[in-house]
Amino acid sequence: MKLIDVEGFMLGEKILEVKDAILEMEVRDSDIWICSFPRSGTTWMQETVWMIANNLNYDKANNEILHIRSPFLEMHQVQNWNRIKATFPDSFKGIGTSVDLTDKSSDPRVIKTHLPWHLLPKQMQTGEKKPKIVFVYRDVRDVCVSYYHHLKVFENAFGGFDEYAETFMQGKVLYGPYWEYLSGFEDRPNMLTVRYEDLRKDLKSELSRLGKFLGKRLDGEALDQLADHLSFEAMKKNPAVNQEKLLGSLKPGQDFIRKGIVGGYREVFSLELNAKFNRWIAQNENKN
Repeated sequence: MKLIDVEGFMLGEKILEVKDAILEMEVRDSDIWICSFPRSGTTWMQETVWMIANNLNYDKANNEILHIRSPFLEMHQVQNWNRIKATFPDSFKGIGTSVDLTDKSSDPRVIKTHLPWHLLPKQMQTGEKKPKIVFVYRDVRDVCVSYYHHLKVFENAFGGFDEYAETFMQGKVLYGPYWEYLSGFEDRPNMLTVRYEDLRKDLKSELSRLGKFLGKRLDGEALDQLADHLSFEAMKKNPAVNQEKLLGSLKPGQDFIRKGIVGGYREVFSLELNAKFNRWIAQNENKN
C-alpha cells in the first residue's frame, strides 16, 4: 500500500476516494463508534460492543462475519478490501466502498475506525450528532510489536523489527504519528475510554462498565456467558472474527489474532531499543 500524508497523518492513497464521503456522511445518534490506533484491541472491542448493543445475539455473532456486523469505515483504502469482498461475495453483494457498507448498516451501527478525529464526519466534530464513542488504547510498545506482525501478513513491507520500530517512532506507518492520533481524542464528549490492559486483567468488570455506558445491564449468568464468548481463546477460534478464511488466501498458518498478552514487547525489544523507545515515550507524554 502506498502511504500519503493527509492533513498530517499517513494514510493509504485510496483514502482520497472516500475522504469527502466520510466527512459528509450522515451520522446517527444511535451509532456506537469504536475508535483506536491499530492493534490496540479494536477487534476485541468491536465484538464486545456489538454483542452488548445487540442483546447478546450469539447466533448472529457466530454466523455472520464481523466486517458485516460492524463495518470498518475506511477499509476501502486497504489492499484487502477487494479481496475480502471476493472472499465473501454474498455478504458484500451490491456494496461499492466501505462507506457504502456503513451507510447501509442497520441500527444500532457499531462502526470501527482508526481515522484521526479531524477526518471523522463533520457532524461528529461539530456536535450536531452525538453518537457514543468507545476509545481503546494500549501500551504503545505492545502496539508496535503487534502492528509489525500485522503488516508482515497484510503488506509484507518491512524487514527487521528494529527497522520497523524506528519507522513507527517517526510516525511513518499507516495512521501515524501515534501521539498526535491519541491527542485528537482527548476530552471528547459522550466517550468512554478503555485500556486494553484492563480488559485482560478483569474482563467482567470492564464488560459491566461498557454495559452501563451503552445502557445495558450485564450481570449473573449473562455476564459469565459473554465473558466466555469474548475470552481470548474463544476469539481466536471464532471464524466470524479471526479472519481465517481471508488469511488462508494470503499466508496459511498466520493468525490475525496473535498472542494478545500484556508486556509481550519484552520478548522482542533489545535493551538498546527498549531504552530508546522509553525515551521517546517520556518525551511525548510530557508534551501531551
